[in-house]
Amino acid sequence: MLFVISARLFHGYRVVLNPLRFVTLQDIAHTVQEHLIHFLETNNLQILAEQARTMNLHIHGYDTIQDIRELQTVYVCDHCS
Repeated sequence: MLFVISARLFHGYRVVLNPLRFVTLQDIAHTVQEHLIHFLETNNLQILAEQARTMNLHIHGYDTIQDIRELQTVYVCDHCS
């Protein structure tokens, strides 16, 4: 499943994950954030990595992983918390 960040600075960053490997939606949001941070650090974008660490990513509109299982794309949000 495709997870896409919806945030001012990192809008559009995408990662493919299997949601069934996670327990909660927050676990998925945290993993998306970790993937972003790893990408930024691997490319020596340290200041951006620090910005990524401060985000409060979450998935809203759904309560459980089962709620998103039929979706192709899920947006991981930072701007409304």
